[in-house]
Parts: sequence; C-alpha cells; structure tokens
Amino acid sequence: YTTAEVQARNEGYADYFTCSFTNDYLFGEWYAFSVPYMRIANNSSSVFNYKNWNNINFNNDYNLPSHRNGMIWSGACWDLRNALGQTIADKIIFGGLINISGTYDFESAMYGIISADIVEYSGTHIATINTIFNNRCILNPSAPIGLSISGSVGQHPVVSWTRNNELDVSGYEVYRSLNGYTYQLVQSINKPFITTYTDLASTIGVPGDPTVCYKIKAVDKYGNRSNLSSAACTYDGGLGKQNEPKTELSFKLDEAYPNPFNPSAKLSFQIPENASIKLEIYNSIGQKVADLTDGIYEPGSYNFNFNGSKIAGGIYYARFTAISSSNGKVFVKTNKLVLIK
Repeated sequence: YTTAEVQARNEGYADYFTCSFTNDYLFGEWYAFSVPYMRIANNSSSVFNYKNWNNINFNNDYNLPSHRNGMIWSGACWDLRNALGQTIADKIIFGGLINISGTYDFESAMYGIISADIVEYSGTHIATINTIFNNRCILNPSAPIGLSISGSVGQHPVVSWTRNNELDVSGYEVYRSLNGYTYQLVQSINKPFITTYTDLASTIGVPGDPTVCYKIKAVDKYGNRSNLSSAACTYDGGLGKQNEPKTELSFKLDEAYPNPFNPSAKLSFQIPENASIKLEIYNSIGQKVADLTDGIYEPGSYNFNFNGSKIAGGIYYARFTAISSSNGKVFVKTNKLVLIK
C-alpha cells in the first residue's frame, strides 16, 4: 500500500457514509458555491476506477488528490448500496472498516468487506462484492487453476489450465522454473480463451533429468495481474541441459492456495540455506491461532497445510520467519489469507 492510497480510502469512507446517511449522493454542494458540487458518490465506474489513479479531474479547485482518488472507493461503496440496499451495504462496509482499520490498500479493504459479509450474512453477497469492486479495477483476477502437463517422453510439454471466469480477463502469462530456481516469464497470451502453452524450448524427459515447472498468471483488460497459480511440473529432457544463467534460490513465502479458502489452504516456502523456520497463523487482531512449523530446515522447498475448519471465517495472516544458521540474518514475510464459511 501507499500513504496516498490509505488517505484516499479514508476520504472515500467519509464521503460514502455522509452521502448514505443523508441519502444524497452529492457531497459538499452547500460549500462549493462556484461549482455544482465538490464530490459525487454516484459516479461512473468507467472513469472513477483504480486504473485512473491520480488521473481523475473533478472540481480541482476544491479537491486534493486524496479526495479525487477517494471517489473510486466511495463510488464502489455506493454501487454496493445500490445493489444491496442501504441497510446491508452500510453494515458490511462499516464492518469492513473495523476489520481492516489501519494502513491497508484498496484490495485488502475489499476483503475486509467480504469478511464482514461472511459474519453478518454467511457470505451471501460475496459474488456481488467481487463484481462491483472488479468493475472499479480494485480486484485483481484470481489465480488460474487446474494446471496440467501433457505429452510423452521426447515431445514438447503442453501446459493446460482452466479458463478464468472473470469477464474482464484478457489473457495470461506463462512462467517457467528449472530445478527450483526463480520463475521467469516465458510467454504472454493476449486471448482469454487460449488456455494452453507448448514449450518449444523443452522436451519431456525421464526420472533423473532436471525438473521443469510452470505457473500461470491471469491478466485483465486494465493490466491487473493475479498471483501465480500452483505449479505443474515434469522432467526436462532439453531445457535443463542447456547452459542457461540461473538465479539462486532465496528465502520466499508463496501465496496461499487456494485463497480465499474453505476449509484448508496450502502454504509453501523455499530457503537457500540451513535456517531456523517458523510458520505461524494469526487472526486480524494479532492473536496466534496456529503453529504450522518451528524447527531447523535444510535448503529446499516445503509445503504445509493450514486447516481452518475449527475457527471462524474471516481474514488471517501467515507469518514466515527464517533465521540463517550461517550469519543470523532474519527474513520475515507475512501473507494474507481469507477463510470463507
């Protein structure tokens, strides 16, 4: 997040609740004597969206950038009010504000609203929330699922995945990793209906050959990208035998998959050297709810499963702490998880 984004979100909340309370989507017309109004909650999603951040011109004499950018957020909230009615919208928007009070970006704040809807209405309105915030370019596409690799030994591997169901997804990006090294972009696909990729630089090998893995990102028409998908892997009989430059392993915590999830999600991390590792789960108020691991690990990649069947739905955080055994340096990474019930 950025400070400017937090300020805009806070301005958007203030505008929305003022307009909702008065049942008047025009904000500040009593003050802005030389213009019809200062800001408007019932604004156009084609103009007031995250793609146009810092490029919104609206009564500049009476608006700071945080006010104009805040109309993206107030507009999305007003769209919710139009779709769900004032009572429901006010309740989940205010609940979302409580859930994520602090320095969080627009997308995190949207997940706060989803969390409130889960608590108040058992998640009945999640699809509507996703659609509305996606129209404002606030929600990134979901990571593609269903990755698989087909082909026989000696053939080029064909990677396939399931087409995303978001209407604004415009294409995909294919990433490749050899033997656990950093994933590199190898292909951009500009059609949403193309969900296969044939890797002409590789051939399928046999056990004992290097491992080649693929992950996919979805890209929408606004340029927003999803997280990397889960991996599909095979043995490489060609690419791995070339002398390509390799990027060293690093300390890394991958995004949980799936996310949002119910009831369980996979958490993966990699380390380049011996290290003391902790992987912990915290709730939205900072209370620890689970210890997934605490011990010394050798270099490599590791997977753990977090089962949320016995805890309430909402926002949680996976905290990964690695302390190098060689020099004592500390690496800390925290990722957000959304448990839907």
